[in-house]
Amino acid sequence: MRKLTVFYQNTFLRSSREGYNNSLANASHFRNCTFEVNNDFRGDEWNAPFKGHVTMWAVNGVNYKDCDFQNLKTLNTTTAEQLGFGIYTYDAGFSVKGSCSNVPAPGTNPPCAFSAIDPSIFKGLYYGIRADGGGGLNTYTAHGCKFENNIYGIQSNAVNFPAILQNRFEVGGNPYPIQNSDPIHEGIVINTGTGYTIEENEMLTVPTNGDFRWTVGTRIANTGAAPNQVYKNRYEGFYVGELANGNNVNISFPTTGLRYLCNGHSNNFVDIAITDDPNKNNDGISSEQIAVNNSSAGNTFSQTGSFAEGDFYNHGDVNLKYHHNGGIEEPIYYTQNTISKIISNQFGCPTNIYTGLGNENMSGTEVNTLKQNFQSSLNEYNNLHYTYSQLIDGGNTNIFLQNIAINWSDDAWELRAELLARSPYLSEDALKSAAEQGILPNAMLLEICLANPDLFKKGNLADFLATEIPTPMPPYMITILRSSWTNGSPRGMLESAIGTVQDSLSQAAYKLIHNWLQDSIQVNSDTLTTYLSAIPDENAKYALADFYLEQGQNGLAPQILQAIPTQFKFTEENLLEHNKYVELSNLKLAVKNADRTIFELSNEENAILTDIVNESEGRASVIANNILCFVNQQCKDYPAVLPTPDNQQRKAQVISFTDSDNLKAYPNPASDFVTFEYDISDILSHDVSITVTDITGKTLYVYSLPETKGQVIWDTRSLSNGVYLYKLSSHDGNYAVGKLSIQH
Repeated sequence: MRKLTVFYQNTFLRSSREGYNNSLANASHFRNCTFEVNNDFRGDEWNAPFKGHVTMWAVNGVNYKDCDFQNLKTLNTTTAEQLGFGIYTYDAGFSVKGSCSNVPAPGTNPPCAFSAIDPSIFKGLYYGIRADGGGGLNTYTAHGCKFENNIYGIQSNAVNFPAILQNRFEVGGNPYPIQNSDPIHEGIVINTGTGYTIEENEMLTVPTNGDFRWTVGTRIANTGAAPNQVYKNRYEGFYVGELANGNNVNISFPTTGLRYLCNGHSNNFVDIAITDDPNKNNDGISSEQIAVNNSSAGNTFSQTGSFAEGDFYNHGDVNLKYHHNGGIEEPIYYTQNTISKIISNQFGCPTNIYTGLGNENMSGTEVNTLKQNFQSSLNEYNNLHYTYSQLIDGGNTNIFLQNIAINWSDDAWELRAELLARSPYLSEDALKSAAEQGILPNAMLLEICLANPDLFKKGNLADFLATEIPTPMPPYMITILRSSWTNGSPRGMLESAIGTVQDSLSQAAYKLIHNWLQDSIQVNSDTLTTYLSAIPDENAKYALADFYLEQGQNGLAPQILQAIPTQFKFTEENLLEHNKYVELSNLKLAVKNADRTIFELSNEENAILTDIVNESEGRASVIANNILCFVNQQCKDYPAVLPTPDNQQRKAQVISFTDSDNLKAYPNPASDFVTFEYDISDILSHDVSITVTDITGKTLYVYSLPETKGQVIWDTRSLSNGVYLYKLSSHDGNYAVGKLSIQH
């Protein structure tokens, strides 16, 4: 059968109606079409091998309904890469939908039951859909489709606000070997981009036909600080059901970021996995895996025990509080040193799908409800965030950091008092600065850390204290710190509330923006900028800057980009990625001002894009790669990073305990304080204490030891110079004795 290819460039039809790009959508429709290539294809003989069915660039409003995209060709096909794509786009707005055999009354959720969907089909392809973004607002919908025996069902690269709803993915059955990467078959890949909606998809593996391959249901990679969700999907039989790679969290405020809610798992090797790049310090997902109204996350787990961390594998840089309601909602096999389980009320997991396959857009009532939810959540967020910002370091972190560095370097007690006075609202920067001074003994530092437990949502702060300060904290202290934050504090409750409210307002905004972008009559640009400006995360600000660039408001785009690092307190890694994005934005602006397209780049500009691709894996890298891949077929792969036992063992070594004597005292001689470090794990008595006397035998200090390991600070500032005796003892006798010299 003849290959049918559609290559469609936007003609920017002018309209008197003011749309967000001063144009009507292309409004092209394909109904009941079959795009098929089979053994009758003659292109191989003409040195024109099959690439794919539909390619689109810079269009908006192209709609496919009840269409099939298939590769049935076996002749001259030996590798997966030769299978081609169903739909491949760069910076395009489109939708692919099935139909509903029984459309319910308006307002019914879901608008079409899964069992009533007659799907559009993507079969036997390398990519069912590959959607590459340019940073702007052109987006897509895949609703009511079936993806069968593809290497990738949907791969979405730097596309903002896509919706993937009520699709069925059958993953793992394609027999052709992958040449350019590991043998991994995936259902959905979201690689950067934000505001994605992934809801109520059925995902399962099919029997292997051919060589071994790993299967992944959904992979989310480097989508940053935005409170995105993967919601109410079902995964069965995968190597990893849900996989998070890279940075999917606000590392400076980790209660915001990616959340997994209401997903069902069965017979997976790993249900949910967060992997870590050892060369980076910002990998992870939201520390608060919790639903609205402080309810449980609502996921159910395989609980097979085939892997020690098979239900929930967390090797990212953020420790998690996982809220569950027991039973199959409780992860039994999980990473215990980075996940704390909390019993919460059960979440009902309501349907959030507003648009259906018979009624394509939201009703006015549904739009108004989401607007009201957004506004009320935004008001609450602003109130909470104002209170929080005034509490952290007394509202002035910079001045406090200067005081730590300049004024308190010679007095640990004064520094201790000041730090505790600001607890539990001490910033991470202030704590790090104090620890780096090297004047606080570890016991004091532990005391201050325990007064600010919410800082230890991030595992990398504990790693910093274990390796980067003049006197690193010992492993058992690091273990205490990793678990301390789960007890909660007023600060922790406030941060959790902010994260949950931000999640609510963002989810409402995402659905509204997607609905407007996919409507055939575009919403006014002022409405889009109002909502993008109000979403409180940097991803929305990047999208806003690109939108201004598309609109020709070239002065506003640089202003937005310049403000992002300060507004969101970027880490060094964030700042490096941001600078790459600014470089990319400047290149795009120069091309636009010269009235050129991405097909007319100079050799120098292509070299700049290549450098950006190779120097990072974030938003700028992916967009630059999208351009080079679409124009020059110069494509970088961003492969999945899977959980492995080796990673598990490496992580476990970080917190392993070390042997020590029963009691050590230092410094000796001492002036202002003495640190007693004890380990009584091999002592059977329960009344062990440290006692200090003068040389006459007069008791000066007694401390009963509540734990088997720890440190105790003894204040010696008021003592006279001389020799003092100490012992570690119980009613059974002495376990250690020694003497100290005090010299002021």
